[in-house]
Formats: sequence, C-alpha cells, structure tokens
Amino acid sequence: MLDRTPFDRVLVVHTGKGGAKKTSLVTHIAGIVAAAGYRVLLIDLDRQGNCGEDLGYTDLADDGAGLRAAVESGSALVPTLTARTNLQVVAGGPQLRDLTLPPGTSAFDALVPCLAPVAGDYDLVILDTPPGGSTTIDMALGVARFLIIPSPPDRSSIKGLSFVAESVEEARVYNPRLVLLGTVLVEVPTSATRIRAEAMEGLEKSLGDPSLLFRTSVRSALKTAEAGRRQGLLAHELAAQLDDGRPFWNFLRSGQKVPDRAQSAPGLASDYVAITDEVLERIHEEESR
Repeated sequence: MLDRTPFDRVLVVHTGKGGAKKTSLVTHIAGIVAAAGYRVLLIDLDRQGNCGEDLGYTDLADDGAGLRAAVESGSALVPTLTARTNLQVVAGGPQLRDLTLPPGTSAFDALVPCLAPVAGDYDLVILDTPPGGSTTIDMALGVARFLIIPSPPDRSSIKGLSFVAESVEEARVYNPRLVLLGTVLVEVPTSATRIRAEAMEGLEKSLGDPSLLFRTSVRSALKTAEAGRRQGLLAHELAAQLDDGRPFWNFLRSGQKVPDRAQSAPGLASDYVAITDEVLERIHEEESR
C-alpha cells in the first residue's frame, strides 16, 4: 500500500455521465478558493481540456503533454501555467489519449509518485476527470481524499449515481482514505422545492444516505455559462464586468436593459460561492473527525 498521507487536501469531482457541469464546478471552486488567498493546484485529467475554456488559458496549454510525461515516467508533476493569482494548472488535452502506465502499475497508484512531491505546496488540489469510466478516473480516485459527484436532478442521472458509488468502492481497495463528501445538484430551475425532494428520495435509493445531498444547488443559466466560456471568465468575474467595461448594476441605474447573461450571472456566481463554502465546511468537518 503506497503512502497517501500527502493527499489530505486533494478533492476530485467525478460523475458517470457528461452534461453534469463537472468541469464548471471544478474551475469555479478552484477560482473562488484562489481568490480568497489560498494556493490552489488544478489538475485536468480530461483529454478534452475544457478547464482551459472556463479559465481562458487554452492557447497557452500544452494539451496534456507534461501530465502524460510525468505519469509515464513516474516523476513529479510540474504546473503548466498560472491561470489566476494563486491558481496553478496542470493542463489536460488530447495528449492524454492512449496514456501508457509504467509496467506493473495499477491505475489507482499511477498518480501517487507524481503528486506526492508537490501536493504539500498547496492548500487545495482539485482534479477534473472525464465522464464515464477510464484509466484517468482511476488515477484521480487513487489520490483523492475527498470526492464530489455533480448530478442533474432528473431520475436517470440520480439513479446512475449508484454506478459511481461502485467505482468508489473499487478505489477504496487501493485508497481506503477516500471520502464521498456528497452530491451537488446542477442545472436546477430556480424554483425547485419538488425537484430537490425527489432527488433526496432518489439519493437514498442510489447511495443509501440522503444527507449526502449538498444544501446548495447550481441553477441552470445557459447564456451565462456560454458567455463565460467564450470569454474565459468565471461567473463571478462575468457578473462584475460586462463587455463594454461597465458592471451590471450600472445598466440598472441608467434604466437600460441588462444583457441576458448579466441577469443570471450574479445568481449563478452566488451559487458557486455558496457551494464552495459548503464544500470547505464539509472538508473541515471530516478533518475534525
């Protein structure tokens, strides 16, 4: 059993299907924690490299070449770039396709020698993973101390959480310290009391514990999300600054129509700030135990 004690502040966001705002949750938590003054390392294990779109560094990324070289050689990770103050990134991308592990190495162990030398340099390490099942997901679960599962509130998505739970149990054979922090409902209509109640019922069937549902959910705000990715800005950054340099409240004061994305950006930003607070609160509770 490899030593995983350096990974006390490693958080992984993983889900079994696409369209669950997994990457958006990763980039917003990372960006908000970094903005609060803490050192954050984001590791993108997805060969699509979508974290770069959220944070605006796509043209500067190495498409996962550095991450691949570290894993295949068992050497320490080197951050690819700095995306924000206090936020360093190991970029993902197409170079992660057909990743080859060292001979005799389990996928659950493959990232351990790469992350262990640098994990202590950060207050939080957060990993993005591809949807579905893959070697890179096993790599992430092998170093994770904490896991968050985002899910849309529809019944099929909630039901599918049981498959993610199975992968967690498999990972715990190698990484017994892995803790499921909970499930975050995403793409939720702003008025969602009934939806939340149904989700809690489904969670009890899928995971056996409705308390795993986070209090905060992330609303559906398509135009804001599209504008953010187009400009490489997070929701709170988008809310604070519009295209012409004016903050959204100036439109209200002048009686002008607020652009559609600005109408939803403050609400979406508040969701991400609240879920980040709740994630850190749950991490603190686990550490206190």
